[in-house]
Amino acid sequence: MNELTLGTSIHLYKLMNKSNQREISDYFDCKTDELVSWLESINLIRNICCHNGILADFKLRTRAKVPAKYKSNNSLGDILVKSDSGIYTNRLAFQLCIIVKLMAKINNNYHYLDLKIAVNKLLDDCTTPMYYGFQNKSVINKLFIVDAQDVNHSLIEY
Repeated sequence: MNELTLGTSIHLYKLMNKSNQREISDYFDCKTDELVSWLESINLIRNICCHNGILADFKLRTRAKVPAKYKSNNSLGDILVKSDSGIYTNRLAFQLCIIVKLMAKINNNYHYLDLKIAVNKLLDDCTTPMYYGFQNKSVINKLFIVDAQDVNHSLIEY
């Protein structure tokens, strides 16, 4: 595994048979195409950061699928900015939603304090929460609260 890149790992996932893909995507409570879009988005984020890009200012052209829990008709749906035409933001807030969704399954004890502090430090008079894709400042903390329902303890090995 030390020789595989994130991009190669995603490619291998795409080459898996459908039942193996479904087993992995079921673990993350999503569909296979959603997981692929999220992983590709994370790979893009990783590449931006590794090449000294400023992720906070990027407006990604490629749109990953919005996790269901962040759509406006769900409990956390008021986090992301959504246009009048129904298109969700493709800024930093969206990328963080994907990361938090996946991290809730990978490590439910992960604390987002450093990430919350970093996001809040980005805000000033010129760069508002809406610039980064958040509805307002108060939803930033809401994003990092991991629901108990997001964690499937039966799949975690102790």
